[in-house]
Amino acid sequence: MAGNKDQDTQHSRHKSNKSKKSKKKNKVKVFRFHDNHGGNIALADHERTALSQGGEDDDNDDDRVVVSRDPMKVDKVYEVRVDRRTRRPKGCLPVGVVTSSPDTLTLPDGVYGWENAVVVYSNVVSHRGKWRDCEVGEALWSVKTGQRAGVSIDRRRLLHVHVNGEDQGAITCAGSIPHPCYPMFHVRGRYRQVTPLPVTRVK
Repeated sequence: MAGNKDQDTQHSRHKSNKSKKSKKKNKVKVFRFHDNHGGNIALADHERTALSQGGEDDDNDDDRVVVSRDPMKVDKVYEVRVDRRTRRPKGCLPVGVVTSSPDTLTLPDGVYGWENAVVVYSNVVSHRGKWRDCEVGEALWSVKTGQRAGVSIDRRRLLHVHVNGEDQGAITCAGSIPHPCYPMFHVRGRYRQVTPLPVTRVK
C-alpha cells in the first residue's frame, strides 16, 4: 500500500510539473508601452493602452508618440489594435521603430524628421531626418476601429509594415535597422486609442 501511495504521489508531481511547463510554454507575450511617451498621451491598463488626449477635433498631432518598453526580436510582429477612431476624414496611423533605448530617449514634439527613428506614413517614410517616397504604408491610411497595424524586423534587419496580419512589404529605403530597436506608434489625428496585441511570429 505504501508503495502505491509513493507511486501515486510521484505521478501527481509529474503531472503537476508537466502542467506548469505546458502553461509556461503556451504563455503568449503582450508587449507594453514605456512610460516615456508623448505629453499628449495617457497610458491605462498597466501600460497596455495608449489614449490620445484632446478633443475629437483636435488637429495638434504633436507629443502623441508611444514606444514599446522592450526591444524587438527578429521575425516577430508587434501590433496594436485600434480601439477608437473619430470620423475625421483624413490621417493615417504612422508606425515605425526607434533606435535608442526608451529609458534615455528624448521624444520630439513631433516625429517629422526624427533622427533616431524610422517612421512610416501612408506614402512617405521619415528616416534620419529626411523624407523618402514609399508606398509600403498605403494601408495605414484605412485602418479602422477593431483593426490592427504593426511592424517587424526580418533577418536582414529590414523593417516591415503589417496591417491586419498582412505583410505590406519591407522599407528598403531605410536600410538595415540597428539592434536594439523598439516599435513605436504615433497615435495622432483621427486615431485616439490603441492597445498592444500578443507578439506573433511572422507568417
